[in-house]
Amino acid sequence: FQIFQVMNFDSLSYFLQDSNTVQFIEQIEALARKAGVSPLKINSVMTQPLPSSGAGSLEEIKLDAQAEGDWGEVTRFLSMLESVPFPVSFQNLSLGRAREKEKTSVWSLSFVMTVAKLK
Repeated sequence: FQIFQVMNFDSLSYFLQDSNTVQFIEQIEALARKAGVSPLKINSVMTQPLPSSGAGSLEEIKLDAQAEGDWGEVTRFLSMLESVPFPVSFQNLSLGRAREKEKTSVWSLSFVMTVAKLK
């Protein structure tokens, strides 16, 4: 994504750099705006050791968030999240119709996104 090109990270690195954690979260918020979903609500951000990292050089960031928009906006945002240039996975992903608004459906997306990062 072009948005992530403004981040100061080693382009050869597969993992998020420790110094870019806040900027990464800001870029996820920027993706939400670009997709047109409601302001992204971040419920929590946790950092914990990555169990399979062996020597302990990796951690994972768990971002629990939700957003709303029409079907196109929500699915576009989800597609953008899946395409970030770092190893990510999703847990507790929920997509459903939230309510009707002026004869159109408002869809809700909630998820926990995990990304690996260097300590």
